[in-house]
Amino acid sequence: MFDGRGRFLGRFGGLGRGPGKLLSANFVVADGAGDVYVTDTGYHEKSSGIGGGPEMSGPPRVERFDRDGHFRNELRLSENSGIFGAASAPGGGIILVLPAATGRRLVRYSAALRRPRSIGPTFQTSGATHLSADRQGYWAEATWDTRRKRLAGPPASGEVVEDVIVRIDVHGRVGKHVSPDIAGSIVGIATDQTSGRLYVAESVRDVYEVGPNPATYGTNRVRVYDRNGKRIAAFPVQRPNAMAIGAHGDVYITTNREIQVFRRGGD
Repeated sequence: MFDGRGRFLGRFGGLGRGPGKLLSANFVVADGAGDVYVTDTGYHEKSSGIGGGPEMSGPPRVERFDRDGHFRNELRLSENSGIFGAASAPGGGIILVLPAATGRRLVRYSAALRRPRSIGPTFQTSGATHLSADRQGYWAEATWDTRRKRLAGPPASGEVVEDVIVRIDVHGRVGKHVSPDIAGSIVGIATDQTSGRLYVAESVRDVYEVGPNPATYGTNRVRVYDRNGKRIAAFPVQRPNAMAIGAHGDVYITTNREIQVFRRGGD
């Protein structure tokens, strides 16, 4: 844990299957009430080297902690399930991206990890689903059918699709979408709760021409859109892995070794 100035405060969790322990955390979400939710894939590979821990497994789950890291309760999912994305829900609680029979679905849970409620239609996505929520709804990465101008269904011959970020309102209705037109892959999306701006972090792996003058294509960057999905800005970053927006609109970008901080607008 870190405070608003980046000072280290402490840590919690630890390896294990019991309450407050984790096998393989993949998403962390904090809500407006001060609760912290950590999703756990339920699988820990055997560590190598002296003192390496054993291989362990368990059901996917969500663990809930208070702001000081004290365990409160957990949600256990079925063994065949998986958690492909997570975001804080407007008004408290958590939104999970869970598997569905024909793709994936958004499911909202209360702050106490109860009362699950599906939101919107099922959708397709090519990998982990990046998700962000604000007071009016959600932005979710999904696959879009460019010919029929709708969310793509299960893969079909002749279908022309692209990865987009689609808007889903609080009632589950699909609205506008943003086509980032990226050269790499989306590694994070986040919403500024004050301005309503959408931030999309793009990671581009180095691609070189074959020949005496190698060249790199694309730039690691964050693209900024207004609340209506209109692109208004972009700024370069160093190899982003994930992204979050602070309470004052500051943008936090993680790399393999550090956290980059940008003021609102990319300064």
